[in-house]
Amino acid sequence: MICVTGINSSGTNWLSKLFYLALGGEGKFMIALGGEEKFVIEPWSPLAHGYEEVHLYHPEYWEMAEANLGLLGRWPGRNELPTAEGRARISGALTALENTWPKAVGFKTLYFHYWEAMRERWPDIKFVSIRRDLQGWLGSLARRQGLLIHMFAGTGTWTYPLAEPPPWLPMARAAAEDGQTPDKWFPLLKAAYYRHVEYEWRDAHGPADSLRTSFALLAGSWDMEAAKILEHCGLPVPGDEELFQWAQSRRRRWADKDYRREDVFGVIELLQRRGDCRCD
Repeated sequence: MICVTGINSSGTNWLSKLFYLALGGEGKFMIALGGEEKFVIEPWSPLAHGYEEVHLYHPEYWEMAEANLGLLGRWPGRNELPTAEGRARISGALTALENTWPKAVGFKTLYFHYWEAMRERWPDIKFVSIRRDLQGWLGSLARRQGLLIHMFAGTGTWTYPLAEPPPWLPMARAAAEDGQTPDKWFPLLKAAYYRHVEYEWRDAHGPADSLRTSFALLAGSWDMEAAKILEHCGLPVPGDEELFQWAQSRRRRWADKDYRREDVFGVIELLQRRGDCRCD
């Protein structure tokens, strides 16, 4: 089993397409109806494409996934080991995943969803995580303002629990007040500090043997890095032409009119000056 992971907009779908290609994927990428897929995108997310169709064909999986969203979608710092009852529910979710996609040998999930439980079920599981530098990551979010505003708002619009405020919100407020920034920078600051908290948690609690790659490394050395990742996972490496087509499939388009590159540069300069947020 292979698990691809990384925070939102860090290149997880692009990397997943590489595995989809290596596994001989055919048809429409991102749509999973259950049964035939070898690589599954966001099996537990209600926002994933095809989730409603899975509900229609596999109602028992829908019920299990819905019951586990509160456990599986926590933000960093709340991903502590669950109770015995919680572990049993997680085990049930993994069983449902296997029953829904019996041919799957890999999947992509944004978070390390209790990776210890995954390793208990699949002792030889390979974790592959992808990261993106702050400038490239904020630029990707700024190009899609709607996604930027809702994902890190801390208002429960994502899967964050509401029992306590997400830790990145007060950090972003302090930075905004310190820098006397334009109001429209605040969502960028929230995203930057979310990334900081997420990476700090991953470094402290993620699987030590996870193979790490980066968006920049894949973009700059797509043939060699792709081959290294696939060989690590025991998968065949596609031909050069197929790899080239995959490498060109990443999206790079500045479609939003409210944010400009100068906004991203300004936020990064502020964070570098403060020194309390990861900019690597």
